Amino acid sequence: MPTHTIHSSFTDFYTADPAHPGAPWDFPAWKRISGVTNGIFPEDDSLLPSGWTRETATAIQSYFTQYSEKKTEVAKIKFAASTKANAVVPGRSLWTKWFNSMWIKRGVASNISKIISDARLDPMSVKRFIAPNTLEKGWNCASYLNLVIDPVGEYLFGPQAMNPLGLLNIGYRARVQAIIIRTYESLRRQAIRAETSIDALEQKALQAFDSKFLFSPSLFFFCGRMEFTPCVLFPSPTPEFTLALLLPSITPL
Repeated sequence: MPTHTIHSSFTDFYTADPAHPGAPWDFPAWKRISGVTNGIFPEDDSLLPSGWTRETATAIQSYFTQYSEKKTEVAKIKFAASTKANAVVPGRSLWTKWFNSMWIKRGVASNISKIISDARLDPMSVKRFIAPNTLEKGWNCASYLNLVIDPVGEYLFGPQAMNPLGLLNIGYRARVQAIIIRTYESLRRQAIRAETSIDALEQKALQAFDSKFLFSPSLFFFCGRMEFTPCVLFPSPTPEFTLALLLPSITPL
C-alpha cells in the first residue's frame, strides 16, 4: 500500500482536520521550526512565506483543494506523488519543491533523525540489535518506530498537539508515523551507500596492502618493552593502504 511522503503528510494536515483548519501552521512550535509565522495563505502579500508570490500561493491553494477532493487516502497519496500533468496542477510541484527545501534548510530532517538515533532506532542500531540484515532486505519498521511518535510530534508541533497524558493527539499520529518512516528510510539509504562505499574501500585497501608492503628484517624500531621488533616499511603509502591499517579497528556503532 502506498504511504505518504513528508510533504504530502503536511498537505494532509492542512486539509484533514475540520476542527482545526490550517494546522499545523498556526502552532507556535511549528512556526518557530518552519520560519512561516503568518500561515501559508495570508491575504496580505507581504506576509507570504519567503520566496512566494500571490501566484505561488494561489497555485498551491488550488492543489490543496484538488487534493482534499480525492475520495480515498490511496487516491490522495497517488495524487500528491504524481509528476504527471504538472502544467495542469502547477501547485503540486511548487509545493513539493518549496516544502522539501524548507525541511532540509530549517534542520527538521536532521532533528528528527537525531530523535530516532537517540532512541537507538536508527538503521545501524536496528541492524545490530533488532533485525539482522536490515540494510540489505529492508524492514517493516513501523512497530518499533511508533515508539518515537510522541517525541517527534511534540518536537514538531509542541503542546498544542498533545493530549493531557502527554501523547500526540490521535488525529496527528498516522501522519507523524509516515514522517518518521520516511525519515528512517532516508537514513537507511544513506547507510546502504556508506556500507557499499566501505566495502569498496576495503577491497582497495587489501589490494594495496598486498602490492605495497615491504618486510625488512634488517631494520628495527625501539618499543616500550625495551625489545627490538621487526619493522614493516611502506615505500609510498596510499590512502587505500592507510585504510588497510585502520580497518581492523573500525567497529560500527
